[in-house]
Amino acid sequence: MAKNLFALSTTTAATLAFGVSTALAQQAGQAGDENRASIDEIIVTAQRRAESLQDAAIPIQSFGQDQLIQAGMESAQDLSLLSPALGISAGGGPLTSFFVRGVGALTVNPLTDSAIAQNVDGVYLGRSSGAAGQALFDLERVELLKGPQGTLYGRNATGGVVNYIPVKPIIGENSGFVQAEAGNFSKLGIQGAVNLSLSDGVAVRLSGNKLERDGYSDDGTNDQDSFALRGQLLLEPNEQLSVRIAVDHSELDNIGPGGDLVGTYSNTPGNLSEFTPSGLPQYSGPTAAGANALRQNTLHTPSFAPFQPLDINDVYQKISWTGYMAEVNYEIDAGTLTFIPSYRESKQDYQFTGPGFAPAKTDEKNDQLSAELRFATDIEGPLNGILGAFYIDEEINTSTVFAQNYASPIQNYDNGGESWAIFGQGTLEITDALRLNAGIRYTEDTKYADGISDTFVTFCGGAPYSGNFLTPGPPPFNAFVNGCNAGAMPAHPVTNDRDAFIKHFVDNGLIAPGSTATVPGNGRPPSYLLTLPGG
Repeated sequence: MAKNLFALSTTTAATLAFGVSTALAQQAGQAGDENRASIDEIIVTAQRRAESLQDAAIPIQSFGQDQLIQAGMESAQDLSLLSPALGISAGGGPLTSFFVRGVGALTVNPLTDSAIAQNVDGVYLGRSSGAAGQALFDLERVELLKGPQGTLYGRNATGGVVNYIPVKPIIGENSGFVQAEAGNFSKLGIQGAVNLSLSDGVAVRLSGNKLERDGYSDDGTNDQDSFALRGQLLLEPNEQLSVRIAVDHSELDNIGPGGDLVGTYSNTPGNLSEFTPSGLPQYSGPTAAGANALRQNTLHTPSFAPFQPLDINDVYQKISWTGYMAEVNYEIDAGTLTFIPSYRESKQDYQFTGPGFAPAKTDEKNDQLSAELRFATDIEGPLNGILGAFYIDEEINTSTVFAQNYASPIQNYDNGGESWAIFGQGTLEITDALRLNAGIRYTEDTKYADGISDTFVTFCGGAPYSGNFLTPGPPPFNAFVNGCNAGAMPAHPVTNDRDAFIKHFVDNGLIAPGSTATVPGNGRPPSYLLTLPGG
């Protein structure tokens, strides 16, 4: 069946909107005005204050809700289709790298941080997988800030910022909408929201989204099966104070990302060509029989019998995200004081594969507690600014098995860290067409990692994984095929002492790569980024 990934789906949608609100009716203008095209002013809060997009003194793009719907955006991973400055690369399972103007983090795992800040409803997401899987529904807009933004945002905004801003409750209005869609690849989706004004100073908004779609690849990968819910309560006891409390929950249960094996590269002397095409059909997917055979033939060395890998057809993702947050705003004549405390958690269970990579399985749990306090001025005159403080505490528990043919690396980590920062930025309006920005930031990060990373090697083949060897479960030697002696793999020493590790593996006649503990160095030198935007 022919497939065109440039037109991912053809969708028929129906929308039902309803609303009862208190408003002043506007009379129609003159007949000539009715035929005049109008451009709505786009309001953004990228600089922590509401302002026109045309007046924002930063490189920014804003995508409204209608634009996101018309473009068929299903999740945050699709945003790169709207901006050439944004690059999004899917890794193993939900792990995703974000790049803005070529700046980002190549390595994506629980031990690394993104260089692009992802903020959902004003809350920074410590893990990139928590942003990539976000369902795009009932959003007022998505803002893309290009270039370093560390003097405006709490953390890891070296390359830029992506802000996901939901529609907030509206006091004095009862309204809502329901939208259903259907398309090819058995696509079915529904989303909706309802806004209820409970009293003069209280309103709630409930919204939800459900989407199912078959995979674009023949093996079922690149599919979608997700749902998400969000609830918000807005309290405005007086004109100065507003308190908004929000809870969101989303789940993803699908096969996951995929790609095609187009060929292999080899720099072996004497080869007539470095690149050898795979000959596999386009859109066959990474778990197709031909792709699996090519992977096994390419990666296996002739010295040993091949492993029986993790079931290549059992690629999946089961992920959930839950968040709790509050936003307190207190307005005075000079500006607005904002406090945002939040707690977020995610649970991830996934098995994935990719080009040149045999299956791997990961169980991961992330928890983060964060708070941000800032004051944004709003005064008459040429100078305005923002001063803020940010704190985050992350805890991550990860268990991963990489079934890489003759080696079975196992990683069990409890890691995390704390970070706090103070930041500020001022804008001086020299003329109507010229503004000068200046900012400063101070950050302290503390990180820890406590765990074991081993690589077990077998010389007679077998299935390299049958459970986590370091926690209660099947005995490790059950992973081998019949007739394989248990001594083919050194038993794991029950110790966390580095010297004992080395002695154990030397005594057993093998020092497996990655099995000995490493002493961390002083880290890499600081990185610097110089940008000169113009327009």
